[in-house]
Amino acid sequence: MLLKMLRLIQSGKFQTHQDIAAALAVPPGLVIIMAEQLVQQGYLQLISSCMDEEMIGGTCDNCSSHAGCFFASALQGWLLTERGKNLALSFAS
Repeated sequence: MLLKMLRLIQSGKFQTHQDIAAALAVPPGLVIIMAEQLVQQGYLQLISSCMDEEMIGGTCDNCSSHAGCFFASALQGWLLTERGKNLALSFAS
């Protein structure tokens, strides 16, 4: 399920942990636990604010990091590391 979560994040179609939870059919709290595990394994990086200074209008649509990033809340989110991107892409279906 962790690999599936990485692939979902890599797709860039999911912006919140609730979106990921719905796609995986699991509770949102489990997605946060899974994300923390992926951080410990080096596949995700915890971020506390948007890393793209060119983000326009406070949305993620124009963000260069949009693919591979999702925010759990306005205060915290996760970004795929290179290791996470490589793993997600190596098992892409």
